[in-house]
Amino acid sequence: MAALKHVISRLTVNRTGDNVGFVAQFLQHSPDDFLNTLLHVMTQVLISGNVPPSWQITLFKMLPKTSASKAASDFRPIANVGFANCFSIPHVGTHARFA
Repeated sequence: MAALKHVISRLTVNRTGDNVGFVAQFLQHSPDDFLNTLLHVMTQVLISGNVPPSWQITLFKMLPKTSASKAASDFRPIANVGFANCFSIPHVGTHARFA
């Protein structure tokens, strides 16, 4: 539990949510019972190797560098990192999607 709380304490706060709206503050203010359940779920995923497909996707949003952006080089990709990535879940067969 101490290691999980350490990882949670290092998450960046006051940022936009992931692709489902999840934010770091949710974990930082969660009760220990919830964190124990979360730890159990994450452990089972790692032991079984059955990573849910939604955890294997990283969404990229292309943000324009200037207001007159037209060419592909005028944009920069921003990864919308999902909740599971915060805990360094391995990306076996990861797919990228552009939003």
